[in-house]
Amino acid sequence: MADETPLNEKKLLSRADVAKMLDLAPKTVTDLVKAGKLAPPLKITEKRRGWTHSDIEDFINSLARAEVNEEKFVW
Repeated sequence: MADETPLNEKKLLSRADVAKMLDLAPKTVTDLVKAGKLAPPLKITEKRRGWTHSDIEDFINSLARAEVNEEKFVW
């Protein structure tokens, strides 16, 4: 059975891509990783890192769950 995931969802996302998706500054993305709020990026090469779409979707869903439960999300 072939993988039916759209190609754009297989591509790893750069810090700039993630920042744009979340409407945040790239440094804020780094801060979220350091604080343990966002999954760390995968190591692509020695100098390149990237996130999967599912990691970012999980983060967005955690924000939505916190809002539904009226929890305060602390950056």
